[in-house]
Amino acid sequence: MHEKIEIRRADIADVPTIAAFHVDVWREAYAGLMNRDFLESLSVAQHEAEWSHALTEWPDYRTLVAHDEAGEFLGFGSVREHVSIGPNSLELHTLNLKPAARGTGLSGRLMAELMGEREAFLWVVDGNHRAIDFYRRIGFELTKERRPDALAQVDDIRMVRRAPDVG
Repeated sequence: MHEKIEIRRADIADVPTIAAFHVDVWREAYAGLMNRDFLESLSVAQHEAEWSHALTEWPDYRTLVAHDEAGEFLGFGSVREHVSIGPNSLELHTLNLKPAARGTGLSGRLMAELMGEREAFLWVVDGNHRAIDFYRRIGFELTKERRPDALAQVDDIRMVRRAPDVG
């Protein structure tokens, strides 16, 4: 994957592509980790409604999409600023790439544009070792904070990234 990649802010026209891809990614990434009935119940229409709402109603939410030079969708990432929680309030909410785009440096480019060098946090599904290993390589550390997801029947673990020292 050496062609030119365009990264831009998502808009409402991107919602159907993001929603369908998001459902597919969850079903692939979380098979064997999340409740099978929950994964099968995921609906593109519901995800379209959720993404439309996020893109139009949440001023603290930012989503970027990536396409190759032929216009093929490669993936997306999003962050949300939780100003009410104080320091380390930037959440990496999603980072999903098509398999062909993984390992190309695209995830790093998306993260740089979404977060820069800021402190941030994310939630990762317990047992998703591929994601945990990836986030560790780029500076996130596991914490002891967990939150249960009753519908998916999993626990999420919080990971944090500290801002680099500029001493």
